[in-house]
Amino acid sequence: MRTRRRTSAGVTVVILRDEIGGVENMAALNRAKSDQLYRVHGEGACRSTMNVAFRLPDAVMEAQFINDARRDGLHGLEGHRSIGGLRASLYNAVTPEAVAVLSEWLGEFRRVRG
Repeated sequence: MRTRRRTSAGVTVVILRDEIGGVENMAALNRAKSDQLYRVHGEGACRSTMNVAFRLPDAVMEAQFINDARRDGLHGLEGHRSIGGLRASLYNAVTPEAVAVLSEWLGEFRRVRG
């Protein structure tokens, strides 16, 4: 009897095909997620669909941002180690709902902290 092993790549392909509707739909979903975040913070002459990078006025405010985000359950927002700043990675597994939560949180942070 032959057994079929499921690989993570195989599972991803099935989800991409059956639940999302294909690569084109995934690309549109990813563009919508990054567009939502860019609308909130308004930066990005060079915009990425997967990694939305941004800066705050100074390192003190960025540290406060990270601390407040962690306190509120938002993690992984530190910027790339070579360029610093802040970064939201919006890989395929990040849901539009999670991006909405982050967008709302970012808007509130800016309202309260400037």
